Amino acid sequence: MLNINDINLHQIDLNLLVTFETILQEKSVTQAAETLGLTQSAVSLALSRLRNLFNDPLFVRTPEGMLPTPLAEALKDPVLEALTIIRTAFKQNLEFDPHSSERTFRLIVVDSCASVVLPILVQSFHQNAPNVKVQILTIPEHQIREALVHGQAELAIGYYPNLERGFYRQDLYEEGFMTLVRQGHPKVTEDPSHWELADYLQVGHIQVATGTKGMGIVDRVLKERKLERQVVAYVPNFALVPLMVEASDLIATLPEKIALRAAASTQVRSVPPPIELPTYSVSQYWHERSHQDPANQWLRQLLFEQKEQY
Repeated sequence: MLNINDINLHQIDLNLLVTFETILQEKSVTQAAETLGLTQSAVSLALSRLRNLFNDPLFVRTPEGMLPTPLAEALKDPVLEALTIIRTAFKQNLEFDPHSSERTFRLIVVDSCASVVLPILVQSFHQNAPNVKVQILTIPEHQIREALVHGQAELAIGYYPNLERGFYRQDLYEEGFMTLVRQGHPKVTEDPSHWELADYLQVGHIQVATGTKGMGIVDRVLKERKLERQVVAYVPNFALVPLMVEASDLIATLPEKIALRAAASTQVRSVPPPIELPTYSVSQYWHERSHQDPANQWLRQLLFEQKEQY
């Protein structure tokens, strides 16, 4: 009787199990070779290895074809189950079906981009991947690199010029700056082209302290010209800014898309700042370890395809 402890698993490779499965199905070495795309001698050799390994003929010739021995019948279910598990594991890693997936994507999205990207992304999930979920992570900028490297997040969306070596980047949209002021602000006339830089520097500013490089552009440009604005209020997010501007003579220079949305929904105005500020690219970033991941590829493509809506 075969003792399972006598079998050396190092002698079994996946091809032998696939050969066993195919002979079971085809009941013919010749037909099994054709199905597997191998020569008949290669399949015969594999069967010979299996017979030596199990010390059993496994399949015998009959008028009905190659039929399994009792041992082969006993091996049938566990071998087929093992192959199914292996194929499923490979399929899950080689394919991504958004319609059936229940995956949760973890994203790092800076506050200045969240209101622009996330509503469109969630709507896309609803249409294309109804069971997929999204989790927005709050991670300090200096920890984003490690989060992407170790798979704590799939993507980072924002402006991260320091993410270079080992990372991929794809631009989603170009962002500029606008300044929010209240209706009837004494320093800003109905024609903002008459707005003086001196007034811009003297009036009180609200600064969103997100810690991202994009928001540092304003102060960098001023510093290059040996100028400085008067920041009198620091807030942790953009949601508070329109309310504070509407209720005071404070102003806030924000990413243009946020400023325009705020001006459309509150009693504030969005006007060009009286100083030329550069634009910057809002991009999606991912680490090379995720570059070939089908789910990550699908998510990146989905975000990129929506770029005209941002």
